[in-house]
Amino acid sequence: MNVRNAGLLLLSIAITVLAGAARSAVTQAATYRSYFPVALRGPVSTGTPVVKINFQPFGADIPPGYFPDSGATFTDRGNGFSYGWNADTSSATRQRHSPWAPDQRFNTLIHLQKEENPDAIWEIALPPGIYDVYAVAGDPDFYDGYMHTLIEGRTLVDGAPSADRRFVSGLATTVAVTDGRLTIRSGPKADNNKLAFLEVYKIADLPGMVEFRGLWVTRFDWTTSSGATRQKIDEIIDNAAGAGFNALMFQVRAAGDAYYPSGLEPWARRASGEFGKPPNPYWDPLAYVVERAHQRGLQLHAYVNVYPVWDSCPSSPPENVSPRPPYYLLRDAHGTTGGKLNGLQWQKDTGQIVCSGSDGYFYATPASAGYREHMRQVVADLVNRYDIDGIHLDRVRYAGRTTSCDPVSRAAYGGDCFTGGNQAYENWQREQVNTMVRDLYQRVIVPARRDVWLSAAVWHTYKNRWGWIGYSQGYYDYYQDSQGWMAGGYIDAIMPMIYSGNPNTFPLDRWKTLTRDFQENSAGRYVIPGIGGASFDSFDQINAKIDAARQLGTVGHAIFSYTELRNRDYFDDLAAGPYAVRAFVPPIPWHD
Repeated sequence: MNVRNAGLLLLSIAITVLAGAARSAVTQAATYRSYFPVALRGPVSTGTPVVKINFQPFGADIPPGYFPDSGATFTDRGNGFSYGWNADTSSATRQRHSPWAPDQRFNTLIHLQKEENPDAIWEIALPPGIYDVYAVAGDPDFYDGYMHTLIEGRTLVDGAPSADRRFVSGLATTVAVTDGRLTIRSGPKADNNKLAFLEVYKIADLPGMVEFRGLWVTRFDWTTSSGATRQKIDEIIDNAAGAGFNALMFQVRAAGDAYYPSGLEPWARRASGEFGKPPNPYWDPLAYVVERAHQRGLQLHAYVNVYPVWDSCPSSPPENVSPRPPYYLLRDAHGTTGGKLNGLQWQKDTGQIVCSGSDGYFYATPASAGYREHMRQVVADLVNRYDIDGIHLDRVRYAGRTTSCDPVSRAAYGGDCFTGGNQAYENWQREQVNTMVRDLYQRVIVPARRDVWLSAAVWHTYKNRWGWIGYSQGYYDYYQDSQGWMAGGYIDAIMPMIYSGNPNTFPLDRWKTLTRDFQENSAGRYVIPGIGGASFDSFDQINAKIDAARQLGTVGHAIFSYTELRNRDYFDDLAAGPYAVRAFVPPIPWHD
């Protein structure tokens, strides 16, 4: 069997194995006590038994065939397994000595929401693979609350106990473990959540690899001047999933607008055909693409432009829409000088507001604390209202080397721009952008307590350490300290935009040099190099850069963008070549 056919066979096996879905069930005995739960008749799973865990106080009798867990933190248990909790939860274990418990498994339990560990997370180290997990939740003596437990973000147990049904059971099938740990925690509906015991069964080894395979989908890829359609989203999802991608960076904000119903910014013109107006008939494109992506096994990262607040400069946006564009929030907060908004970036040499070339962008000044708070609210709204897998930042930088000589920056800096030595002011500018990224991570992503990524598309060259002619630098020309974000631990991944329409800009050797520079300065966070532009001239160039990323040890790569792939008809080439074996998105273990 050749390599290609072997890869296709593995992919077929993976899709078949992963086709199952989590399901919950309630079990009760057909005995004189109708509420007694019993084990499911016959085998719980067709898989190979791996381990059975009973949650119980230390010193309590251990049910035959089970290992005890008494609330200790994760460690090697000396029984062939490593498992435990994110914090000491031993005081939350209970043994009821209840006449209503049919056996010892149902007589003991652990609380997952007690004060000493209100968001208790349990993990067990397991080899990468596909597993079934069966669990029972409840209490023989009490039936208050709601049992809602997640496993790897999926439902394991979901139900309310009652006087006639004191235990709720669940079976999650074909759970993929890609990071070496199986993770269990309370779901959002949980109230006084408890676990009595669980059982783990191995279904198959993981038929694939761990690799981030990202595809940028810009607003121009999925909308037209007339608006957006479900049909276009379906096309994109089906092509991306069929090719073997596992993550989409899908643009939902361009310039102070929204491609979804937002209470903070007006509807984008390309969402409906008219700025400030929802689609007619009404629908929510973001909710739709999240659902469709997840159905096809794709992560969906909401892609937002950070500093642009309008994309048709020098004209200003309409004001008579609701919500009001952030352009006017900046005007209200910071006023004007000579008819120019103080809260936008100004050019040093001309004193004019920056109007960014063919993009037509007005850029907010990074010195505006009010705009930073506005962006925090926008991102928090996305994270809290939608089941997205990540926030992807773009244009999180100054518009150029001599921009942002605006009055807001002068006042915040306490001096004129670029005076008294450029270095001090440039360092100050970098810190304004750093603060934006740090606030989004620490005030939105971390408190969400979910595996939601924060990533950013960053300038292709951090610093030109090699003396190449004609290469602008993120650090000096756009005040974007992307390697500093990784060192500071306030971003999960950066995606360097190492692509250009000029085939001489990023030949393979220079592409590898830039990728290696980011990878060697990643501080343990993820570097996902971008591929695009002239690389599309032949599929061999794309393939060579994917192979180079793997050799350099990056966690994956991302391709820009959807329309170019479609126009070149490269989806089949990816599926038959570098993506022939299924890949799972890597975990972000530092979120634990």
